[in-house]
Order: sequence, then structure tokens, then C-alpha cells
Amino acid sequence: MDAATPPKASGRRKAMLKTGLFLLFIVAAIGLVRYSPLKAYLTADALQQFLNTMGLWAPVVFMLVYAGGVCLFIPGTLLTGLGAAIFGAYWGFQYVWVGAMVGACLAFLIGRTLGRDFAAVLIGDKLKKYDDAI
Repeated sequence: MDAATPPKASGRRKAMLKTGLFLLFIVAAIGLVRYSPLKAYLTADALQQFLNTMGLWAPVVFMLVYAGGVCLFIPGTLLTGLGAAIFGAYWGFQYVWVGAMVGACLAFLIGRTLGRDFAAVLIGDKLKKYDDAI
């Protein structure tokens, strides 16, 4: 920060940059899932064929796919059903649960780092009050 830029203006610029990145992430995620070739792989048959090529790594890859799906706004019911269809009810549930937890953590980190300043602008002083209380 240089001497000519007041601290409040620098903070506002940083908040606007993070807000822009957050909105860009959302638009890119929706575009990736809806308008890219990735959409073709979100069927039971395509995912089954892909995971069959993974061998013993298939559960790990599925959990990563599930975690990524959470962050990319892919409906959880679709991925959960695919997990049950591919791995069976018991193991499918285990893999879905781990993938969902990892995805939730990633989504929280994305929202916390990119969306926090945007929320602070919308909510105002209430966010600071809650932060101080916590």
C-alpha cells in the first residue's frame, strides 16, 4: 500500500476483487457443468466406465469427483445415486459421506476466502459483531 492510498480504499478494492473472483468462480462452475463435455460424464454408465479404468483407486477417485461436484453445484442426489449404483448401498454410502464432507470443507474454504468480503458488504457491522462474539 502506498502513502497516497488510504487504508479504507485499499480494503474496499481488495473486497471488490474477492467478490469478483467469487462471482467468476460461480459462473465458471455453472458453465463447466452445463456447457462443457464434462456433462457427458455425469451419467451412471460413463462414470462406471471411468471408474472401472481406475482399478483399486476407483473409490478415492469417486470421493474426489463427489467433493468436486459439491463445489461445482452438481446435485448431490445424482452423485449419491451414482455412488450407490456403482459401489452398492454400504460402500457407496461410505464413499459418498467422505466425498460430501471433503466437498463441504472445500466449499466452506471457497466461501470463506472469496465470499466473506461480499457478505460483509451486504450485512455490514453485524458480521463484525458476530466475529467479535465468537
